Amino acid sequence: MYVNSNLSHREAFSMHGSLPEDRMEELLDAAEELDAICDVEDDLNVVAGHLPEEDFLNDAVKNLKELSANMRGANKEKLLAIIKVVESELDEQARAIEFAQEAINKALFKLP
Repeated sequence: MYVNSNLSHREAFSMHGSLPEDRMEELLDAAEELDAICDVEDDLNVVAGHLPEEDFLNDAVKNLKELSANMRGANKEKLLAIIKVVESELDEQARAIEFAQEAINKALFKLP
């Protein structure tokens, strides 16, 4: 069957009541790709669900600060230095989590 290539699949089907085999294969391939895209959406949602909250260690840092209040001398200074490093790493982690969440949301928005 000859179908004008300028017609969309829907228009060709409406006019002829069927589609040539090459167009049906094209539609089946597109359906498989769409199924794969839907799987990606599920995977992205799983990843987003496993991202830690930005403040996931705030309580631990708070406890360390309270502990340092009861310390003196070199031990206190060492603990305060460790707390400072941990807080810096947590800030960087929070930015990375926020970036990852934004990237996931952007990818989800692009999906059909």
